[in-house]
Amino acid sequence: MNKYGYGILGTFVVGAVVGASLGLLFAPQKGEDTRKWIGDKLGELEGEVEAMGKKLKTQESKTEEVLNKKIQDLEKQLSDLLKKSKTASEAK
Repeated sequence: MNKYGYGILGTFVVGAVVGASLGLLFAPQKGEDTRKWIGDKLGELEGEVEAMGKKLKTQESKTEEVLNKKIQDLEKQLSDLLKKSKTASEAK
């Protein structure tokens, strides 16, 4: 995330809105053609946002799995250390 709090998706959306706005300002088309173009672009954007959402969801699941595995490994290491510590203190 950058210093303004936008992620990749936020930056993409802002860029798309700015680009579309500039396109509308300079487009030499009839209103009907422009409305059709806007509808088409919104449909494309919706598909891209949906695909990004699915990708983020997949990455989130993978990250969660990795973190859970690391937590289990750390718990086992801590348990082993506690057993060794207890055994060492009983041996004294």
